[in-house]
Amino acid sequence: MAGHEQTPPSDPSDANRGWAAPGDPATAQGGQAPGWSGQAGQSPYPQPGYGQVPPSYGLVPPSYGQVPPSYGQVPPSYGPPAQFGTRQAAHKPGAVPLRPLGLGDLLDGAVKIVRINPGATIGASTLLGAVAITVPAVVSTVFGLGGSLDLLVSEDSTFVSDSDVMGLVLTGLSWVFGLLLLSFGGVYVQAMVAHTVQAAAIGRTLTLAQAWAATRGQRARLLGLALLLGLIGSAPVAVFVVVVALFASSGMFGSALALALVVIPVLIAVYAWYFVKVYTLSVPALAVEDLRPLAAISRGSRLSRGHFWRILGTVLLVSILVQIALSLITMPIGFLAVVPPLAGASEATTLVSLVAVQALTLLITTSLSVPVMAAVAALLHLDMRIRHEAYDVELLTRSTSS
Repeated sequence: MAGHEQTPPSDPSDANRGWAAPGDPATAQGGQAPGWSGQAGQSPYPQPGYGQVPPSYGLVPPSYGQVPPSYGQVPPSYGPPAQFGTRQAAHKPGAVPLRPLGLGDLLDGAVKIVRINPGATIGASTLLGAVAITVPAVVSTVFGLGGSLDLLVSEDSTFVSDSDVMGLVLTGLSWVFGLLLLSFGGVYVQAMVAHTVQAAAIGRTLTLAQAWAATRGQRARLLGLALLLGLIGSAPVAVFVVVVALFASSGMFGSALALALVVIPVLIAVYAWYFVKVYTLSVPALAVEDLRPLAAISRGSRLSRGHFWRILGTVLLVSILVQIALSLITMPIGFLAVVPPLAGASEATTLVSLVAVQALTLLITTSLSVPVMAAVAALLHLDMRIRHEAYDVELLTRSTSS
């Protein structure tokens, strides 16, 4: 029965003690069967290995315990974008952000610059419009009251005096003078607005006197640029009119009409090129960069390289928007011209009211359209310099130093 006494106990608790971890005092000294203890080191799945499983799994919670700190760093990682937005806001010291400008930036910047610099923008164009419109308005009224303008609507030309003809000629010349004054004076207003835009980009404002003083030393060159732009702009139309007139005078009316139908689309393309490459950026280039007329035209042409359609589309869109806004403003004023005739007023009163309404409409149109379009042109010049020359860095330096 001795062999029977050496068998391991059948008590389940004794069997469980055989699975205890190594080094446990109860197991080392207990009645563990030699069969269990002898096979522990030889088994391919040793019992001590199973005994170490809990400690190995016990390391997992610390590894997962590090995940919350890693997720806890996510909010700080969103910090840099917030700081980036702050830097972008800091790069807008004035009316426009110092980066390549989009269409919204151009529209918003032009309106904002006109609004915060009313004297240098609306004030300058209003003075120009008042001078340019007053002369033809007065001449039209004087000769209209004298009966000279009746020649335009009268069917009886039997009794036409020399004074009537002279009055009609002088009235026409006065309007030509007004248009020329608007054209040449508009160049000076554009230069003043260009200086105003340059100052507004770095957070400064200019008064009417300051904007005019900024053109000191450039006024003769601005006049030369206006003459040069006028000659270049009128040359295609002059050639077209002369050629068509020659065909018509020779009795070739069909050929003249066919030529006109062919040449007009070409003229549209030519003037689109002229408007972008020659006209739009030349005045801001002369004013801001202090260039000579030919150098300013060349400079504007180089800056517009690669951006022809963008500049043309922007200017056309702004022109359409400005005309719509002006129509909404001036349309009610135009109705005032029909009030005197409906009220049975005299011809003199009707004439004076008609001229006054026309003058007021032209004055409002000039006062609002010229500064807005000039501001857009100056902002396009600024945008082209930023895109081609990183001009925003120089402007940022100026804004911080000032």
